[in-house]
Amino acid sequence: MYKIIILLYDSSFYYNCIFLENKFIIIIYRPNGIGTHIILNPFLDYVFNIIANKNKIEIMKLADIYKFIY
Repeated sequence: MYKIIILLYDSSFYYNCIFLENKFIIIIYRPNGIGTHIILNPFLDYVFNIIANKNKIEIMKLADIYKFIY
């Protein structure tokens, strides 16, 4: 069973998740998107892949989070 972690996509994602393993991480992103941010910075792409290989990651818009609440 996974432990669920929900956080915004910003520096806290990289800082707080780099050492996690076997977690279900829900990333809430802003309209500019994660893809653009990662593509423009190869280091962030590298760190994102480290986190993604050790955890299950779901990327959602803020509006989609309400589906879990209601």
